[in-house]
Amino acid sequence: VEGLNANLSAQSLLGPWRVDPASAIVGGERVDLRINTGSYAGDRRMRMRVAVLPVTRPIDISVDGHLDWSGDAARFEGRGVARSLQDLVAAQTGTTVDDTRGGAPLTWRVAADVEAALDALEAQNIELTLGQAEDQAFVLNGRANVQLGERPAFSAEIASRQVDLDRMLGGGAANPVDLTAGWGAAGTLVRWIDDATVPGQVRFDIPAIVLGGSVIREIGFDATYRPGLHLTLPGETQVEFTGTVAAVGPVDGEDLALDGVLGLRSEAPDVFVGWSTGRHDEGGTFSQLSSIDLRGRILAAPADVAIEELSGTIDDAALQGGVRYAAVAGRGGQLDVALDAGRFDFGLLSGLGQWLAGTAPA
Repeated sequence: VEGLNANLSAQSLLGPWRVDPASAIVGGERVDLRINTGSYAGDRRMRMRVAVLPVTRPIDISVDGHLDWSGDAARFEGRGVARSLQDLVAAQTGTTVDDTRGGAPLTWRVAADVEAALDALEAQNIELTLGQAEDQAFVLNGRANVQLGERPAFSAEIASRQVDLDRMLGGGAANPVDLTAGWGAAGTLVRWIDDATVPGQVRFDIPAIVLGGSVIREIGFDATYRPGLHLTLPGETQVEFTGTVAAVGPVDGEDLALDGVLGLRSEAPDVFVGWSTGRHDEGGTFSQLSSIDLRGRILAAPADVAIEELSGTIDDAALQGGVRYAAVAGRGGQLDVALDAGRFDFGLLSGLGQWLAGTAPA
């Protein structure tokens, strides 16, 4: 913390204390602060409430609890809440923001019981809510632990009941969301998540997601950042990505873009494709494959996905080249392929195009 500028007042040296207004540079970012304490009763413990408003981000953060220095080291215990400014305004005015249509930024709120010391932070009973209306909100629950110091790291476990993105982002079963809207929703999430600097691992466990009229079941996987992302997915599938993930488009950034190196290895491609699309591939193109091991540079944006410098093997047959899928107005999608391979199954090429059309943003 540096550059602290604050107005401090107190009724006595024992409190209660009030710091308002105040500003400081925390981790290289300027924030506005408000701090209120209770009175000190001689038990080496004091009530404290802190509100933080980053100057360059539409986020409001508050913690309410007790600072305790009765042991060997000081620690804080209490309840923390972080929320988008859209959610805060809606809560204060009693209004509901239609944040799922028209490019409006997605409202979100995170609450947790927190315990923090100088070298660690633990969050229990985490509840992450995306959206506002009860019939549209997407709720995740979990816990997390962050180790600080010379080798910082984090771990988290995230779970949820069935998530109906068709209802949250579209008009329900009568008007399911298309994948462009899902791609846009992901873009709003990374708008407030800067490049992670702490390595760690997250375990996701979601029984089912309803998207585009299909049900994708058993969404259980591990994501590891070290830096870069590593996913363990159904079908004995490993996905690795190293690069940049960004929200692009208008100021609110409702579109998602990827630029980096992507690796895909699967020992049961049909299981992976069925999981990723919500459709089983029994007797289909991918059910005939025993393995896929590919690596290349991915450039992905709404309506356009390209994999360049592609190399690897499909069923032990080596190949290299590039693939691009782009949405074409009035014509669905167009798949452009430039591959050099000793042998290649054109049925697989057709299946690849169908898979991209079913999972890539259109």
